[in-house]
Amino acid sequence: MARVETPARLGKLQPPFPYEVCASSVCDSLFTESGAYLFRDLEGDKLIVLCEDCAADVELNHRERFILVAL
Repeated sequence: MARVETPARLGKLQPPFPYEVCASSVCDSLFTESGAYLFRDLEGDKLIVLCEDCAADVELNHRERFILVAL
């Protein structure tokens, strides 16, 4: 997957992260110092934590379903 910078940095979490693995069903990456982002899933009204690559994908392709949480 090509690396795309996430335009918004609203939901960027600082270590230690609340989870160890990205919440995306297609990813399963471990969180690193480079980033973990907190989103609200509007369909299920749940909070999820995504890695930097998945957060960039969500920002570009799924903005109607997921929004960054202001911390």
